[in-house]
Amino acid sequence: TIPMINFFRKIRQNLLTEHKTGKYMKYAIGEIVLVVIGILIALSINNWNEVRKERQSEIKYYTNLKLDIETDLVNLDTIIKQRRNIAESAIKLLGLNPPETLIQLKAFDSLKGRVFGWRSYSPRTNTLDELISSGGLNKIKNDSIKLYLLRIKEKNGLVVTYREHMRHEYDNYLYDRSAQIFNSSRFVNYEQSIAQRKLIFNTLSDKELQTLATQASVFLKDITIQNGLSLAIRNNLGFVGSYEAIKDDIVKLIKFIKEDSSE
Repeated sequence: TIPMINFFRKIRQNLLTEHKTGKYMKYAIGEIVLVVIGILIALSINNWNEVRKERQSEIKYYTNLKLDIETDLVNLDTIIKQRRNIAESAIKLLGLNPPETLIQLKAFDSLKGRVFGWRSYSPRTNTLDELISSGGLNKIKNDSIKLYLLRIKEKNGLVVTYREHMRHEYDNYLYDRSAQIFNSSRFVNYEQSIAQRKLIFNTLSDKELQTLATQASVFLKDITIQNGLSLAIRNNLGFVGSYEAIKDDIVKLIKFIKEDSSE
């Protein structure tokens, strides 16, 4: 561009020397047009570079988001199975006859352990949190992707609220009440269980067996425990529905990310 400007400048100078004013004006206008075109080209290249950098940043976020939510999908499958297992075990406990033998007592304790075992789902939100805190969410141009990201975030927040509520019910209806009724410490040998990495039961005398069987019977007939088991069934099945809804959104989000990344 500069050589061309110098070329036009020399021509203008010659024209002025030769007193050719009309041609001088034409060449002057041509020089101005050339400068404007050069500026526009430079701006276009600069804008193209900025768009390319933004797109590269967007693709990087897509990659990290996809890694996060694909991990969440695996974890959701696990927690859904666990929640269903808890609900099924609670149903069995509600219909269980009071145990009379050691085998029946072990079956009772196994069901109780499944129901009382606490499980939590923690989604991976590092990339989304970074996007929100840094204002980078504006770099995501696809409205569908932003919509599903925020929907999933909202649903995860609701799950935390529901989980805290369920934990309160577990504490009041099951954990605290059970601790007053059934003496689990006499039933399981915790030292051997830890050493062998599996549940080891104590050898019980007939008297101890009878004591624990009586406690188990009281446990199964207790109205507070029964209400707690009913709540556990409903809450855990409710969580299954919530987790399934989050899974559906994640599957759709992955589809949108793949489509947008391939463009």
